[in-house]
Amino acid sequence: MKFRLHCQQISSTQEDKQNTKVRFILPNGTVETVKYSKAESTTNGYKFTCNVAAKEMADSIKAELYCGTTKVDEVIYSVADYAKELLNDTTQTDTTKNLVTSMLTYGAKAQTYFGYNTDTLASSDITESDLTGITVSDFTQPTITQNKNIMTMTSCSLVLESETTFKIYFTLADGVRAHDLVISSSTGHTPKLGMTASGKYYIAIENIAADKLNDTINLSISTESESTAATFSGNALSYGYGVLNNPSQNTKEELTDLIKALYKYSQYATSYIAE
Repeated sequence: MKFRLHCQQISSTQEDKQNTKVRFILPNGTVETVKYSKAESTTNGYKFTCNVAAKEMADSIKAELYCGTTKVDEVIYSVADYAKELLNDTTQTDTTKNLVTSMLTYGAKAQTYFGYNTDTLASSDITESDLTGITVSDFTQPTITQNKNIMTMTSCSLVLESETTFKIYFTLADGVRAHDLVISSSTGHTPKLGMTASGKYYIAIENIAADKLNDTINLSISTESESTAATFSGNALSYGYGVLNNPSQNTKEELTDLIKALYKYSQYATSYIAE
């Protein structure tokens, strides 16, 4: 998730612009510094962006504006603060307000699921998005083919940090090595091969924007001896299909609420981009 600061006035001299930067102090204590060269020029000024996890929407972020080593301004704000200003702005469209409401609902469900700052939910003081009509039929069941003499896909997950990452976990047959695999995508994605701390292999699609969560992901895995060792066709929200289609005694209601809220947020993000 992106947190954006607009700076309406920056010195017009090129030297001052090159020395301008914004120092973001994030809820987890880390610091992100964004230089003027990375800012985006808009009709409202210059836009500086940092990354914030969904569960941190209600947390305050300090943004300090510097010209060289001199701090010229600072603001303390949260994603939820800004979002609620938009909801109270009568000039905003219903599409924008639906997006903002679904975003705050998603943030609150993330807080609840992760047990993070639950005394101050992002959705406090608003009516959350209605999630009751969302069922497993709204999610895409992935289509998988695989040669189990090479690899077996076992599960998938979503990593809901500042950027959403979709992971497909798999095991390898005896004698097959991870670097034997060639992974490609016909849908323009950049798959990355990784391993967890416990030794599980996975394929990751990183930095998926909210409006792209429902976009098709087609992957093909081959080896030197096998042109099609495995294929995957689905999307990032296919993880939700597994959660809602095969609930177990260990599936928490908080997880299903989080997945439904993410689905709703994705739908409104897509509508907003298309408007």
